[in-house]
Amino acid sequence: MKFFETKYLEALIQVSDTGFIPIIWLIDHFELFKSTITWPESLPPIPRSNLIVGSFRERFHLTYLDILSEAGMELDNETKDFIIII
Repeated sequence: MKFFETKYLEALIQVSDTGFIPIIWLIDHFELFKSTITWPESLPPIPRSNLIVGSFRERFHLTYLDILSEAGMELDNETKDFIIII
């Protein structure tokens, strides 16, 4: 298994851990999430073409977006960071 695929799997496993705290997980894995996207200036991020259906990379990407939304946060296209919206 490639290095990054292992990192995606490790991050996915953490989601089901006892004591999982979404905001901490989002912060801890933001750089890994950015490896799954291309983020043009002032535009929303675009999933990279190497998100193969069923891969750990794709599952991590989709899980990150789900948790981001559930945590009441969204991506800020100007600062290329995330913000709390609640």
